[in-house]
Amino acid sequence: LHRSEAEIHAIRIMGKKIRYALEILPGAEDEETRLALLSLTKMQDALGDFNDACKALKLVNALVNEELSPELHVAVRKWTNKRIITCIQRAQPHFKHLMAWGTKQHGKR
Repeated sequence: LHRSEAEIHAIRIMGKKIRYALEILPGAEDEETRLALLSLTKMQDALGDFNDACKALKLVNALVNEELSPELHVAVRKWTNKRIITCIQRAQPHFKHLMAWGTKQHGKR
């Protein structure tokens, strides 16, 4: 997931729409679809955490000149950057699973 913050947010929103559509379609109870829904949910959770961490980083950067000491700013930035990387790492296997599942479903047509 080497994408911009906006692209990752768009992937999260698209995943939400796909998940909602899959949940109401007939056949959503088969094992492959259930696993895809689980991957969508886990990917959305990770990307939601990513979005929160990005917003926190922006807030910290805005406060650095006003209220945060330089030491605290560096510590919070390190923590937030680590959190962003962890979120992407959590989302990536689910994204790959969904891409493979989607390709397989497309081939069934």
